[in-house]
Amino acid sequence: MSDPLLKKTGIIVSHTHWDRAWYLTFQQFRHRMVRMVDRLITLLNEDPEYHSFTLDGQTILLDDYLEIKPYNEEVLRKLISSGKLVVGPWYILPDLFLVSGESVVRNIQIGLATARKFGASMQEGYVPDPFGHFAQLPQVLNQFGINSFIFMRGLDENAKTQAGSIFEWESPDGSSVLTTYLVEGYFNGASLGYKEQFGRFDGLTPDITLAKDRIKSTIENLAALQKESTFLINNGFDHMPEQPELPEIIRSINSNGNGTIVKHGTFRDFFDGVRTEQKEHQVIKGDLLGNVDHPILSSVFSTRVYLKQMNHLAQSLLERYVEPMILLGKHTTTQPDSSDFLLYAWKLLMQNHPHDDICGCSADGVHEDDEVRFRQVHELSQSLLIEQMEHLLRTGLQKPSSSGDHSSEVFVFNPHPWKQTARVSTKILFANPDAEKGSRFPEKKLLAVDANGKQIPVTVTYSHPHTFRNNFLESSWGRRYDVHFNVELDGMGYHVVHVYESDELAEASPTVAALMADVAVESPSQAKDAHQITKKSAIAAVVKPVRTGTFVASDTELLLNESHYNVVFGKTGVRFKDFVRFEYQHDNGDTYTFGPVPSEGIRWADFTSGEIDPSFPQSILLKHTLTAPNALFSKTSNDIEIATRITLEPNGTISLRVKYNNTVKDGRLRLVLPAGFYTEIAYADGHFRIAERHRVPLRTPESAPERYKA
Repeated sequence: MSDPLLKKTGIIVSHTHWDRAWYLTFQQFRHRMVRMVDRLITLLNEDPEYHSFTLDGQTILLDDYLEIKPYNEEVLRKLISSGKLVVGPWYILPDLFLVSGESVVRNIQIGLATARKFGASMQEGYVPDPFGHFAQLPQVLNQFGINSFIFMRGLDENAKTQAGSIFEWESPDGSSVLTTYLVEGYFNGASLGYKEQFGRFDGLTPDITLAKDRIKSTIENLAALQKESTFLINNGFDHMPEQPELPEIIRSINSNGNGTIVKHGTFRDFFDGVRTEQKEHQVIKGDLLGNVDHPILSSVFSTRVYLKQMNHLAQSLLERYVEPMILLGKHTTTQPDSSDFLLYAWKLLMQNHPHDDICGCSADGVHEDDEVRFRQVHELSQSLLIEQMEHLLRTGLQKPSSSGDHSSEVFVFNPHPWKQTARVSTKILFANPDAEKGSRFPEKKLLAVDANGKQIPVTVTYSHPHTFRNNFLESSWGRRYDVHFNVELDGMGYHVVHVYESDELAEASPTVAALMADVAVESPSQAKDAHQITKKSAIAAVVKPVRTGTFVASDTELLLNESHYNVVFGKTGVRFKDFVRFEYQHDNGDTYTFGPVPSEGIRWADFTSGEIDPSFPQSILLKHTLTAPNALFSKTSNDIEIATRITLEPNGTISLRVKYNNTVKDGRLRLVLPAGFYTEIAYADGHFRIAERHRVPLRTPESAPERYKA
C-alpha cells in the first residue's frame, strides 16, 4: 500500500515492555528493572549516538526505581527533560475493561503529572498489550491533549481489511486519534541481530546480516498494510534490556543505499512522519475487541473472580462514597484536607490494574500482593469515610424529631444520580452504661424516623442482650439488633435515619401459621407489608422450615412452593420457572483460556431445597448440589453445596448472592440465567456509555434437565 516512489523510512523506537509483576513477583522483576535503568543512565549519558529509550509509557517505573535509589532522581530528571529517556503518559498500563472509566482518567492524570514533574511527558496513547480497548478512549485521550494511539490487541479482520494498520479511531462523540495497529506486535524489531526475539542476549554479539534481514522483512510486511512510507519498528520486548550496539547496526543498514533509511527515534517521530505524508485514512468506530492477529483472551474476565470483586469494592468506595462524601463537607472551612490520602489510595488501587494483575493470570505471589493492596485501599477508604462522618456531625446534621432512651443514627447515602428506594441492612448496638456488669436490657420494639420526621418501618431479624463490641481502645457491652428498613433517597442524596427503642416490649414469637399469613402476599397492594418478616421468623423456621411464600414489589413477583421457585416480571408478565441454574464443565485450559473437554459434556447442579430466608426481607434461600469429578478425568467425584439467596428489591429488580466452597479442580462453574427471548444485539454498561454488542451467542441449554426448560 505504501507509495513506491517515496524513500522508505524506518523509525526504530528502543523500549522495554515492563510488566511489574507476571510470571515473577514485583520484587523479582523490580530487581531486574533497577539494574536495567542503571545501565540506561550510563548509556544515555555516555553515548551521544544512542538517541533515546522509551520506558514503556508508564511512570510508576520511576517510583519503583527511586524507592531503591532515591539519590538518582536528579539524573533521571535531566535525561527525561532532554528527551533521552521517554516516560508517560500513563501511571501504569491498565487493563481497559476490568477497571472503571474513572480509574482510566485518574491513571492518565497521575501519569502526566508525574512525567511533567520530571520535565516532559510522551503525548502518545501507547497501550500495546491490554486485552481490548473501549470506544470512548479517543475522547478521553483528546481531553488530555493526546491525538495519537498505538495498540496491538483488538483489531478484527474486517477493520484490518478496510483500514489497514494506520487509521483514525473515532469515539461516539466524534473525537478521534491517529492510530497505528502493531500487526507484528510491539516487538517487531526486538533483539536485532539475534535469532530469537526474546531471551537474554547479554554477552553475545549481534549478527548484522540478521538485523538487516529483520528490518527488511518487517518493512515489507508493514508496507502491505499502510499508505505511508514511514514505518514503526519496535526495538523491545517483555522485560528485555537495551541494545547498546543499536547505533552501529543502524549505520551499517543505512550504508547499503538500498532506498531505505533507518532512524533511531521516538513514537512522536513516527507520527510526525506519517502526518507529513498527508494520506487519507479510513475511520474505525466502536470498541476494539477483535482477534485477527493477537488474541483478546477474554476468559480472563472470570479468572480469580475474587480479585474482580475486591477491585469493584475498592473503586466503588473511592468513586461513589469517599469523594462524594468529602464534597458534602466542602462548604465548611474546618474540613481536613484529604487530597494526599486520596491520591495515595488511587495510586495503590491502580497498582492492581495492569492486565497481568487484575486479569488473574499471574503467579500466585503476584495476586497475594494484589490482595494486600486491595485491603489497604478498603481500610483507608473506611477511615476517610469515618473522618468525614465525624466532621459532618460536628458541623451539624439535622436532629431527629423523636427518640427514646436508647437510640442510634444510621447515615444512608445514595451514590446514584437518580432517586431510589434502598433497602438498608445494618447492626445497631445500644450500649449498657454499666458494661458487662450491668443488667441486660430487655428486647424492645424498634422505631425509626428519617430526617424529615417520617416514620420508617423497621424489621428486626436478630437480637442479643449481651454483645461485646471492640473498637481498638473503645469497648462497649449492650444489646445488639440486626435490622432492615427501606428509605427513599434523592439522587446523590442522603438521610440520617434515627433508630430507637420504644417503650413496648418486643412481641412474642408468632406461630408458623401466623408467619405464613404475614409472608404470603397476593397482590401489589399488600406489598408494603411483605418485608415485615421479623426475627421471630428465624425462631419459627427452626421449629418447621417455611418452604412456600410469595413476595411482590413494583408488580414483580418472587414465588416459592414445594417444588419450584419462580419469578414473574410485572411489566412483561414473563414467568421464569427455576430460573437459577448452575452449569459445570471440565476445563483443560489455563488462567488465560478456558479449555473445554467436549467428550466430558456438561453437568447441571440439582435443586435440592428452598425456603423463605428467615434473616432477610423478601428473600428466598435455595440449595443446589453439584456432583463433579475431583479433577480432570478423575474417576472419583465430590458434592459441592451451593447456597443462593434471591432477593426481591423494592424497585422490582432481583438480586442474587451465591456462596459455595469449591472442592474440585479443573472445572468451570457458571450461573446460567434465562433471558426470555433471543437477540443478536445486547447492551452492556460500558465506560461512559451503554455499549451495543452484536452477534451475541445466546444459546438454549439443550443438555439441561427437563425441569429447567421453559
